[in-house]
Amino acid sequence: LPDLLSDAEVDLPTYQAAFREASVDGRWEELRSLETEKRPFLQDHLARNQFQDDIRLRVSNHRDAFLKIQAWVGAKTMYLEEREAIANVSDARLHLGLLNAYDNEKQDMFTSAVTSLRTAGDEIRAAEYKTELSQWQYEKPQEVRALEVQVDSMWETLTGLSDEKRRVLDDQQRSDREALAM
Repeated sequence: LPDLLSDAEVDLPTYQAAFREASVDGRWEELRSLETEKRPFLQDHLARNQFQDDIRLRVSNHRDAFLKIQAWVGAKTMYLEEREAIANVSDARLHLGLLNAYDNEKQDMFTSAVTSLRTAGDEIRAAEYKTELSQWQYEKPQEVRALEVQVDSMWETLTGLSDEKRRVLDDQQRSDREALAM
C-alpha cells in the first residue's frame, strides 16, 4: 500500500482493491495464527472423546457380560433348587454325576466369564486419559464394581445351593444303600 500511495496516478478503486486484498491477507494470517493456537486443544478434545467412547463401549460390554452371567446363574439356580425324586441308588448316582458336571461347568464359567468380567472392570476403573490440557476417568466406576459384587454374591448363593443339593443327594443315596443292606 505505501507504494500505491506514493504514486500520484493511483485511482480510488485501485487503492480500495489493494486495501481490501491487504486486509483479507491480514485476516487469513490471523486465522492461521488462531488455528495454530487452537489445534492442540481440538486434537486433545478429539482424542479424549475417542478415549471416552472406547471406555463407554467397554462398560457396555462389561454390562452385557454381566447379563450373560446373570442368565446362566438364573438357569443353574433353578436346577439346584429342583429336588429330584430318587427311587434307588442308581438314580442318586446319576444325579450326583449331573451335580459334579454342574460343578465343573461352574468352575469353567468362573475361569472364563467371571474372570474376564473382573479383568474388564479393573481395566475400566484404571483407565485414565491425561494430558497437559485435560484429563478424564470413567465417571461411574462404582456401577462397574457393583456388577462384580453382584456376581460374587450370586456365586456364593450357587455354592450354598450346590452344597445343599449334594447333601440331599448323598443322604438319599445313603438311605437307599441302608435300605438295600437290610
